[in-house]
Amino acid sequence: MTEKMNERSTIRNLKRAMDEADRLAVELDLSRDVRALGTEYYRELRSQGQLPGRGVEEVIAAALYLGCKKNNVPRSPDDFAECSDYDKRDILRTSKYLETVLDLDIEPTAPTTYVAPFTEELGASDETKQQAMEILDVVMEKGLHAGKSPTGVAAGSLYAAGQLTEEKLTQAEVADVAGVTHVTIRQRYQEQLEAYPAET
Repeated sequence: MTEKMNERSTIRNLKRAMDEADRLAVELDLSRDVRALGTEYYRELRSQGQLPGRGVEEVIAAALYLGCKKNNVPRSPDDFAECSDYDKRDILRTSKYLETVLDLDIEPTAPTTYVAPFTEELGASDETKQQAMEILDVVMEKGLHAGKSPTGVAAGSLYAAGQLTEEKLTQAEVADVAGVTHVTIRQRYQEQLEAYPAET
């Protein structure tokens, strides 16, 4: 009896996980590849018996976030937090847990990946977008992005680019779109502008 109940519980949880993966994939406009990889991470964690103590939905959100990182799809922990009952810290903590347990080697998403969607959401010009990409080329070549949030680095480059193209982007609106603080924007754009003129 107990074995049958456990089996039913496992099947029920798996269905919940797949339903949540479907829901998040629709909400965040994720590809089949990202969804497939995220659910694969979930299934692997479940097969290793490493799920106890963690909510099914939390693990799925973290697994899909890793799927995005692996496929270089610009979705941040904030994006997943907005579509789930878990905050950014939960998503990051659980994604790191998955990476450790599953021995995953996933490179951080490149800041350049976020420039186009941020530009579109801000309604900024192509000139500013191109300027931001040029700034990021220098930033990444010098390694100034290492150890920093790619969304913060991308947002800083867009604000810096707006300064150079004289497009009036405010720190508040850029921070809001990127899901980072005003302090992050200020720090990133200042260090980027200091590095960029030496290369122009």
